[in-house]
Amino acid sequence: MNLPKPITILNNIRRFKNINRCPLQYVWPENRRSVVLILLFIDQNSKLRVLLTKRSRKLRAFAGHVSFPGGKADNKWETFEEIARREAEEEIGLPRNNDILRGEYGLEIETISDQIPCYLSHSLLSVKPMVCFLYNTQGKLGNEGVTRKYEEPLNINKFFGKLNPGETSSLFSIPLLDPITSNNGLREKLNNYQVEYFRKRRYFANWGGLKWDVKHFYYDKMNSNETSWLEQIDDLSGTSGESGSELENGSGCEGPQLKRDVWGLTARILYDLGGIGINLETQRIPLQSVNRIIGNEDLIEGLWKSGASMINKERNAWEKQLIDGGSFFKEYVENQYLSRYRNAKASILFFFFS
Repeated sequence: MNLPKPITILNNIRRFKNINRCPLQYVWPENRRSVVLILLFIDQNSKLRVLLTKRSRKLRAFAGHVSFPGGKADNKWETFEEIARREAEEEIGLPRNNDILRGEYGLEIETISDQIPCYLSHSLLSVKPMVCFLYNTQGKLGNEGVTRKYEEPLNINKFFGKLNPGETSSLFSIPLLDPITSNNGLREKLNNYQVEYFRKRRYFANWGGLKWDVKHFYYDKMNSNETSWLEQIDDLSGTSGESGSELENGSGCEGPQLKRDVWGLTARILYDLGGIGINLETQRIPLQSVNRIIGNEDLIEGLWKSGASMINKERNAWEKQLIDGGSFFKEYVENQYLSRYRNAKASILFFFFS
């Protein structure tokens, strides 16, 4: 089969509905709300790419990690989109005011989906993905009146990007479908789709007595497929005590090279979103994954209803122990909320996947 066009991928994401949605108050608790902005755009090769950041090493949580723009809610009245746009403005300079974005930069943002389920972060936040599409305002119309914004590469003459050195050290992009096509059967079915990462790794980690599927995708910092307008923004890695890239040795590479490691929750969200985008359930491709249920809303609901977690802004003693690996979900969460999670083995299983 041919690689789906961007409009097909975006429409599949639009059509996705969270049919197992729990009441929002249970799965997006008032004091543990956060949102990530999954900002998609079309590159010069007609692929959908996603904008990613590398967090400053000055931050207390997840310092130096690759992530989406995003963060915690300021209050209980902020919507998904308001949080995502506010945080993106603070972290990477993307104007939250659409008039400024349109008038000064000639860009528009379209909301694609707020239906992707919530995920549980290791810091015990409920993370809501917000999927949006960035395109040029002056999209041409085709013969049948269909806008070409889903076909034309994003062209940015004046870049909005401005990194907040206290939060973000660099900004880059990867193809949306790279993580999901780490499965060889699917890659072959998509006419041997060419990924941009130079190495991948997978292992199962034991956290809180549950088995977590962790994937890493390593990208060369000097990626020749990177879109040109992202090169306009200064990379703060290596300045003011930053170390935004690390050396990757061997593993099929000739000598050490600077890498960006897309892993953890970021990789898991991208893997799931890519599956939605290509309508994976119709592809009949066996995937090497703990499960295909998206998000962690069952676990978040169980934590909230137990009264032991997700209630207050400050982490209690049990939560701190859980984060550090010294306590277990089953101590407070009922089995019905843990049923789809396999019990982890005593040791962590590491292996490469092809």
